[in-house]
Amino acid sequence: MSIGAFFVCRLYISRNGVSLESVLANEECAMNVSDVLFYLGGVSLGAAPWVQVVRIFRLRRADTMSLAALAGIVLGLLANEIAAVLIGQRSLLIANSVSLVGWTIVLFQKIYFDMLIRR
Repeated sequence: MSIGAFFVCRLYISRNGVSLESVLANEECAMNVSDVLFYLGGVSLGAAPWVQVVRIFRLRRADTMSLAALAGIVLGLLANEIAAVLIGQRSLLIANSVSLVGWTIVLFQKIYFDMLIRR
């Protein structure tokens, strides 16, 4: 989605005074709104694992993290990546890629630090 297309959609909403629901009926504008929501959601989801990465590096331990939960998050994001490729949704692919990389690093940190504790 281009920045210009997003501003056209916003001007259409404000100039005509229509509600968001009626704009969503317009296919082109609905796609633009969904792209913006995908990117905003992706930024918030993509930032979450990096907080954990920094925390684990600082503390040098990951005992409070659940290995099963981390594996579930990584597998779920991987499934979303495959779905994004299949439907051709580039904004979802980019947003999930950042999150997938971060959570994969957290998963490997968990495995690494658990192995260090067992030694």
